[in-house]
Amino acid sequence: MPDLHSLHDLRATLDHRAGDVHDEVSPARVAAVEGRARAVRRRRAAGVAAAAVLAVAGVAVVSALPGPDRPEPASAPDTMTALGWTYRVDHTTATEGDRIDADVLPSDVPQLVSWATTGDDQDVRIRMNGEESRSDASDFGDFVWLPPGWSGQVSVIGAEPGLTVTQYALDRSVSPEGVGEGVTTFREDVAGRTLAGAAFGEAGQAEMEVPVTAEPGELALAHTCEGLPLGYQVRVGLVGRPGYLSSGSGCAEDTFDPGGSPVLGFAGRWRPGTALRIWVVRHGEPVADGEIDELRLGLAAYALADDPRTVAGHDFARVIEHAGKVWRLERTVTGPGTDLPRLTVPAAGDHVVTDWVVARTRTTYAVSIDGVSEEQTWISGPAASGGGPVEADPGQQVGLDVQGDEAAVEEAVLALYRRVG
Repeated sequence: MPDLHSLHDLRATLDHRAGDVHDEVSPARVAAVEGRARAVRRRRAAGVAAAAVLAVAGVAVVSALPGPDRPEPASAPDTMTALGWTYRVDHTTATEGDRIDADVLPSDVPQLVSWATTGDDQDVRIRMNGEESRSDASDFGDFVWLPPGWSGQVSVIGAEPGLTVTQYALDRSVSPEGVGEGVTTFREDVAGRTLAGAAFGEAGQAEMEVPVTAEPGELALAHTCEGLPLGYQVRVGLVGRPGYLSSGSGCAEDTFDPGGSPVLGFAGRWRPGTALRIWVVRHGEPVADGEIDELRLGLAAYALADDPRTVAGHDFARVIEHAGKVWRLERTVTGPGTDLPRLTVPAAGDHVVTDWVVARTRTTYAVSIDGVSEEQTWISGPAASGGGPVEADPGQQVGLDVQGDEAAVEEAVLALYRRVG
């Protein structure tokens, strides 16, 4: 199996046809990709700021909205919670106008942007990354989650004058229940999954094992790594079995919330008593403990909390996380390559779509929104691949476009999720 470029790639690989673990595991059997880190253009979550500059378009920034006929702005709550992590008020800006622009600088941890309107109309538009979304939630009842590493401008635009925007910074002193400390904690509960085993190595420890306690079924793995020099690789496999499940060079720059859904990797069929192994190699040979002083490895396994919906041989989790929010599976639509699935996004609620495609031969496909194709996915068939989530607006048509021989696709699936938290 070729080396991957980073732990982000390593986390993104899964073995769709792994079978039970009593079979020999080899790199050649890793054939599919689930939840890979691909750049989707459609209103993906944006980035976070260590410091942000708020500018109000065309008006002065004021601390309160004057005028006896204008209601006072709602008070922002001191804290907000997203996916188990706590965020505290960083600063609040109010304007008599209808727009506030936040210029956001990159940082290593997330923050939230929330808002309130002073009039009866609570509709707002949120613009970032050249895309626009809408919200009609009550004051401070919705937010934009800004993940690590992104920079740019977030604009909040009200339907009428009078707007308040509050930025929330991650409270590093508070961690969710789980294994680890601070921002690198493997959470006990990830939407749709529960922690079945996790551990962090000591500084300089180049190999460790993680026992897994779970009923038979799908496991998803999450890993983190710090301090790995160039020329070294991190491998993950099963204790007592030859080969490895995946291998990657380099450590992820983002170590925040390593067990979160965006970084869950492998999915396969496992038996109780499975033990996982993570180790470091150089030129294919294991590295001894203490050879890399700054090295720190972490590995976790998550089991599905609820029975999945299995379609086309793939287990769709009933609940997923995306953009700092929780989404529940509403329905799936399937079809062969000659009759590819299509769906219309419901008028009510916020929705995202994931996909799964099984192909007999090498195939390239893309999710399309109202006929406009998103970034392409390449399958080195015969194999399967999945992607998303991709956000879609009410009433939009979502489909799959195959480049080449559509008959090569045995079965394709679109899964529609609705926001529930």
